[in-house]
Amino acid sequence: MPLMPEDRNSLVVYGEDPEAPPAPTLGVAIRFAAEGEMRVATGEPAVLHGVFRADPAILRGSAGLAKSAVFLTVLRVDKPFGQTTPLFTPTVRPAPPMGGMDVGPDYREGATFRVDLAKFFSLPAEPGRYTVQACLGGHFSDRLEFSIVAH
Repeated sequence: MPLMPEDRNSLVVYGEDPEAPPAPTLGVAIRFAAEGEMRVATGEPAVLHGVFRADPAILRGSAGLAKSAVFLTVLRVDKPFGQTTPLFTPTVRPAPPMGGMDVGPDYREGATFRVDLAKFFSLPAEPGRYTVQACLGGHFSDRLEFSIVAH
């Protein structure tokens, strides 16, 4: 069953994360804590670590809420399944930024985040192979592979 926006939003943890990749100048980067393809047992968390940086154009397009302009896409590669979802879905209309976006073109705003992909996308508790990719505006992260395996 798909999650309600409030429930999905609560699954994303923002703040300092030593496992997050280096921040791009502009865009989004993601990684798993383990090197190579990540493998998790059914029912265990599939934690993705990420960081994003938005410029004034992206901020204007997202009503000043950069995290709502980040999208995650998960595709199952061993069976037909795919879903693209914003990292954060506003549940109330945000107030316009104070004083508008009167900042220079080099201004950046962003955050570090981590999220359990299994819960965020309501992935089935069965073995499967997946890819995940993030985007922010026209900026795309690397595509990463992960597997859910039997206990």
